[in-house]
Amino acid sequence: KREESPLDYSARLKLEASILSAALGCEVTPREIRSRFRRGLLPNVRDDVAQHLGPRMVDYDELVDMAEYYWTRISDGQKRTGKKAQDDDICFGFKRSGFCRRGDNCRFRHDTENTENKDAGKDPAGQVKDKTKTGRCFEFDRTGKCGRENCMFKHITEETSAAVIVDADSVEDGDGCLTLRHDGYLPPDSQPRRQSAVTTELRCGSTSLTESLDVIALLDTGSTVNLVSREFAGKLSAPIENCDNQPSIGLADGLQNVKPLGGSTISIETTHSRVSIWCWVVPTLAFDLVVGTPGLFQLGVRLHFNKDTVEPAVFFDTDALKSSEHPDGGDCTYEYTGKDALLSCGMTLEPEVVTDDIGGTLHTGKWTDPLALEVCTGTDGTSWYELKDFPWTDSTRPAPNLKEAIGRNRSMFNGLSPDEKIALQKEFQTLVDSGRVVKVKKADCSHFIPLRPVIKDVGPTTDGWSAKKVRLTVDGRRINQWVRKGSTDGDSGILANLLIWRCGCHAISLDLSSAFHGIKLGTTCLPYASIYIFDEFWQWTVLAFGWGFSPACLFQSIKPIMDDTRSDTKSFLCWYVDDLKLVSDSREDLVKDEQTLVNNLKAKDFHTQDKKRVSTVDSEGYFGHLGYGWFIPQGDSPDIIMITLPAALETALSDIGQGVPLTRRKLLAIYSSWYDPMGLYLSVSIKARLNMRLANQSGISWDDPLRGEDEERLLEWVANLKSANLRIPRAVAFEELYCYTDA
Repeated sequence: KREESPLDYSARLKLEASILSAALGCEVTPREIRSRFRRGLLPNVRDDVAQHLGPRMVDYDELVDMAEYYWTRISDGQKRTGKKAQDDDICFGFKRSGFCRRGDNCRFRHDTENTENKDAGKDPAGQVKDKTKTGRCFEFDRTGKCGRENCMFKHITEETSAAVIVDADSVEDGDGCLTLRHDGYLPPDSQPRRQSAVTTELRCGSTSLTESLDVIALLDTGSTVNLVSREFAGKLSAPIENCDNQPSIGLADGLQNVKPLGGSTISIETTHSRVSIWCWVVPTLAFDLVVGTPGLFQLGVRLHFNKDTVEPAVFFDTDALKSSEHPDGGDCTYEYTGKDALLSCGMTLEPEVVTDDIGGTLHTGKWTDPLALEVCTGTDGTSWYELKDFPWTDSTRPAPNLKEAIGRNRSMFNGLSPDEKIALQKEFQTLVDSGRVVKVKKADCSHFIPLRPVIKDVGPTTDGWSAKKVRLTVDGRRINQWVRKGSTDGDSGILANLLIWRCGCHAISLDLSSAFHGIKLGTTCLPYASIYIFDEFWQWTVLAFGWGFSPACLFQSIKPIMDDTRSDTKSFLCWYVDDLKLVSDSREDLVKDEQTLVNNLKAKDFHTQDKKRVSTVDSEGYFGHLGYGWFIPQGDSPDIIMITLPAALETALSDIGQGVPLTRRKLLAIYSSWYDPMGLYLSVSIKARLNMRLANQSGISWDDPLRGEDEERLLEWVANLKSANLRIPRAVAFEELYCYTDA
């Protein structure tokens, strides 16, 4: 319709497609909708779109926005020659709604001056406060609705592709295409026709083949091994050598392993040299050849990234190494350890070490290795601990690692289920809303720290999918090479805490709410606490768990508070990480001392969780406490310590009942699942050790089935556990003291 805009036409077309799908009983594909949309445009609009696109392939949303742009210009009677060039490139989707689905990949200009979000500025802390949506809402993608009132993620109703390889019969419509995800996945029975984001065309051969073959190879700077498919090795007539010490290649998700069939030498030709690389042969690959860090180093490959382009440029240096030179020697551009075999399919580059001049002195105190902690006070009188600077070992600092951050972020999401992605977004928005994570500009980031989600299953929901709970920590293994751990002088440990827990008739257990987040980061820390996620740049403003110094930082913040509280209380006071306890024989003293401790913690911006508070004074039921069960009955009956059967025991019994063979590896895992650090039931632990020693003396390998007698001893051990009364009073009476000594 001439008076109908392309946006309205697209909405009507989708509605008609859904009605047609329901009537015919078959789905109308996005390809058919896209083709119908282009054919139904006004002739002058269709001609302008075809002239602008040429043979290029774009996703459906960009096609609609492009048609809307040309339709608006024609309907308003504007002439192309009468406008400036930069005005012709305005993204109407961004102008209308303030955000664009394509982000940095959009070919039109995002003119922030003409959008409705003119009030976007900075928050009181000085960080960028942007109303622009970021990333896709996984909950909306999964369920069609979102439970967050002010969701910070985009609600997109149509699936779009991040990387598309065009292979179309119709250049005008561009409908024939195959989609390639950046993680290297390729749909079955498909082969790429040209290079994509992390691929390039190589010419390969072998000593047994006179002619070379072309292959699309995946350049994986996160893989420490080179891989070749068995099929392609056969095409090259490359001999497969059996090796005694073949590694088990672990995938980035940490859940799968690939066992190679052997090794083979592949010859690769470049414009400057011919290099032979050693590859492990595996049964199948999405790409016939994966060139990891050893091959990239030998070939002299350099990947150059540019923020204005989607795909990196691949270059081969003229000084490529000879095949005899191994990447273990000399200056290696990429991180490579011959002992590790890891296939990540991520863009992980080796961060270079740069040197900065730093000044100032660290906070001195009573610690062997003090951290730069300082108590700060706000204008409203509130106080908090702030880490002024990371505990660097020397003047060196980690260099920017954006490419690594992009690869780690992609690898993390590839290993998450849809339910886990939804829970991760929910937790991330909680951090953003509370100010613990803030959006920043790229120029504010010096080093990126990967996120490490800790996932817990909380059971099924009414919608039939599994609900997850995610706690976001950081993977500090990279940056921990440049920092000290700090000291925890005076830490009593978990066993001492458990023993003190038994030294009074009454006890209260308190748990800090996001304990590490109670410590803020100073301005000098922020550039090295950067995050890349949802195609945006962020920074932690609080301490996160995962840095090597995080435990010491929390300990050096909590201990002064506990020391000050001890002088004002009569109860025993102890803590382990973020679990605090008060123990006393007097209820009145215990309740009073609890309030004193809570007030002292709040004075330094540490808060306790009411739902995790356990007290013999006013709590009833079964609770968990440092690995033990804690049952508090009604009335004045004494509370008791309980040990429940580990889940590994129940799983093992079920497997044995179904005929699954029992191996030494499984047996060790079963016996090790018994948890009793206080030694309340030493007979159980000793019997488990004796049974395991007998299994080891049999000489059977770790993964071969054990003898029947080992299985019988396990079943007998479990039967004794089930029949035993694994309950003991928590409070220890001190009227009588028994001492045992050796002769």
